[in-house]
Amino acid sequence: MRISGGDARGITLRVPRGDAVRPATDGMRQAVFSSVAARVPGAIFLDLFAGSGAYGLEALSRGASRGYFVEKSNAAVQCLRQNLAAVCKSVRREERDFVIAAADVLAWALPAGSPAPDLIFVDPPYPIIQDIAPK
Repeated sequence: MRISGGDARGITLRVPRGDAVRPATDGMRQAVFSSVAARVPGAIFLDLFAGSGAYGLEALSRGASRGYFVEKSNAAVQCLRQNLAAVCKSVRREERDFVIAAADVLAWALPAGSPAPDLIFVDPPYPIIQDIAPK
């Protein structure tokens, strides 16, 4: 799996071993970003159920200014940290502009005083969609 567009296009993303994380395919991300392309430069994003961070990292590659990744799997968070470092290095951006929260999405809140995100990516694991949708 790779970043599909922007300045970090082609960077390979790490994913945890096993099937605990279902990474968004390149085609899926391309479809999403073709529809929101004009909103990405300078945007603040929120990547919920981040997994490997593919959606948020794609936004970073395409010019997002800041963002938050929320993921509760420790294995996924470790991969996400490595992916964020690689993409930031590629686009010459500071990692400190992007926050990784190792937390349950339903229990996490945007830090007080933070500006509202411009883009929110929500891609939960299929088995829990029915349970979390109302929340």
